[in-house]
Amino acid sequence: MHPENYGLPVELLDYAWCFQNHQSKKILPIMKFTTIQSITLLSAILVLFTGCNSSSTGVEDTPPVLPPSVVLETDFALFSENNAGANIQAGANKIENPYSHFLNASTRALLLNGTINANLFLPASILTAAEAVEPVLNEDDEWEWNFSVSGNSQTFSVSLIGEEQDSGQTTWSVFVSNSLLNLDDELLLEGVSTSNSGSGSWTVNRLAGFGTVQPHLQLDWDFDSVTEYSVDLEFLQMRDLLPVQSIRTQRDGPEKQTISRDMDDDLRADISWNVDTKTGSLVSPEYNNGDRACWDSTFRNTECE
Repeated sequence: MHPENYGLPVELLDYAWCFQNHQSKKILPIMKFTTIQSITLLSAILVLFTGCNSSSTGVEDTPPVLPPSVVLETDFALFSENNAGANIQAGANKIENPYSHFLNASTRALLLNGTINANLFLPASILTAAEAVEPVLNEDDEWEWNFSVSGNSQTFSVSLIGEEQDSGQTTWSVFVSNSLLNLDDELLLEGVSTSNSGSGSWTVNRLAGFGTVQPHLQLDWDFDSVTEYSVDLEFLQMRDLLPVQSIRTQRDGPEKQTISRDMDDDLRADISWNVDTKTGSLVSPEYNNGDRACWDSTFRNTECE
């Protein structure tokens, strides 16, 4: 039987009794408390009560770091902004075009840009929009971002789910809805990332509506910053119909490079350029006898260093 409770709840005295027994390894009589002592003990026991009985779910109070949107984006601005310049177009009419290396690289780069954007514009838009949304912890102990985003002349309702794993990784799922396209919480993206989203992978699904989901693209990334990253993209469908099967994009400061290969893993084009100096080069078995072709900061053909 407990000593006189002195106005304290029996449950709290149970913890006091347990606490004293733990500290002294023997039961000591509880002395008579003054009002101030009672309040002090009550506060201390409440802390103990909270610490001993908190039902921790193992989920951190802060949401996981979102995967970077830049790994789903393209940046061929050097080519889109300069291939129609007056000097370049004038040179194109000459028998020996002094801008031929840049123009050939530009044609290939813009085709790659169109291919990537056609498949990744919506996923990239979703990750960009998620950065401005405050997530909530749902009843399944998953972090959830809910918002709407526009893409391809449509508006999609989006639910992005991040579930932290014991391994430190986070698994991701992106569901989209659009009544006009018969999409009702269809799985557009699924993937995994490290704790700081410094590396990870995405599977991009082709949405046919009515619950039909087909894996379409596989994308793996390593990310340090918006100017230091690498991305490997591979098409999973229509392999025999696509001239390009895989695309590797990497950036190291101002230096960018895009390498595309066909279904036999043979090189289609290796395009490198500097976003600051605008110099660059192209290697393709279909151009310049497969030798590296370079251009200078004015986009004119030049000897490769």
